[in-house]
Amino acid sequence: MAAEAGVELERVNVPGAFEIPGAIALACGAYDGFVALGCVVRGETSHYDYVCGESARGLMQLSLEGVAIGYGILTVENLAQAEGARRSRARR
Repeated sequence: MAAEAGVELERVNVPGAFEIPGAIALACGAYDGFVALGCVVRGETSHYDYVCGESARGLMQLSLEGVAIGYGILTVENLAQAEGARRSRARR
């Protein structure tokens, strides 16, 4: 799909959603834009709230600084919700 549009892309993996803004900040000069994709699943602790909030805050800060970012980080209660989101997007 990217090749059909005449666009090159590179996939960069990070350990988790919390690290996405930092990875984008480090790569800002090398790319025209970014698509942040991830999934945060609620666990037994408040860690979920911090990861969701800080990853969103970091990406918003970068976008306010002029970085082109598409936001695609799912925040779900359980794996079944994540799987449901994946299936519904695959049907499109």
